[in-house]
Amino acid sequence: MKRYFDDICASKESQLYGAESSVEDNEEVKELRRAIASDPENGGLYIKLGDALSYQLRYIEAISAYSAAIRKNNMNGYQKRGIRYLTTLQLSRASEDFKVCASFGPRAEIELLSGLTAYMQRRYETAKAHFDRWISLAGDDTEELTAVIYWYILCCVKSGDANGMKEILKRYSPDMYIGHHTAYQCGIDLFSGTIGLEEAMCRARTADGEDRDLEFSMIAYAAANYEYWHGNTAGYMALLDEILLRDTFWAGVASLAALNDRYPEVAQNAERRGEAVMTEGEE
Repeated sequence: MKRYFDDICASKESQLYGAESSVEDNEEVKELRRAIASDPENGGLYIKLGDALSYQLRYIEAISAYSAAIRKNNMNGYQKRGIRYLTTLQLSRASEDFKVCASFGPRAEIELLSGLTAYMQRRYETAKAHFDRWISLAGDDTEELTAVIYWYILCCVKSGDANGMKEILKRYSPDMYIGHHTAYQCGIDLFSGTIGLEEAMCRARTADGEDRDLEFSMIAYAAANYEYWHGNTAGYMALLDEILLRDTFWAGVASLAALNDRYPEVAQNAERRGEAVMTEGEE
């Protein structure tokens, strides 16, 4: 799994449920700790440490490294930390960090991250507003537009916005360049009526390659929301459960969204644990 994360990495139990992590430093992390000991005022080294810890899925520890970078006036730490707050479901803190990033000037990437965070917080109109701003900034990038359309559709599902879904689907064409976003495209095709639910899930369950669970989660999460849109609550919940059984890519956004839909208390508890860390001087 070295394309995505280290072979030895932290579990979702340690990052989302408060269990202790037993993952030891790899050589890169050890080297960066030595470098920081020699040059403790170098904010860039803390950024690199956070990235190295993230590669081991040690997101909680990465947050501490990025916070140290911020204290050393390295502003790149805000976006990096915000992403790790998002992937540990500390959603209010993610939102605050992305607001800081937005204050530096308009950037499409920050609008997408802010939109995903708002979606997880069930603030669907706010999420759509962020995605609209992304479109105004970078709408010609059809590869990333595919991802934006996917999440915009899901906002419409959860908010019951049939007109909004109709309008965003006008921006999609099966012939547009999507790059590697084939799973997102499959989800969009499901809602556009290009394919049916059975075909979408067939594609999800027959995905291959090392990232097959990641592909599965993205297609199946769209399918779950399709069931929700059509009033099949049992089908919606069953697909969420199926996604959560495949946890190789537990930190993927679709998998996290499925977990957050199914067990909202996980995010609530993560926020409380984060608050306890902050009282110890994290920020």
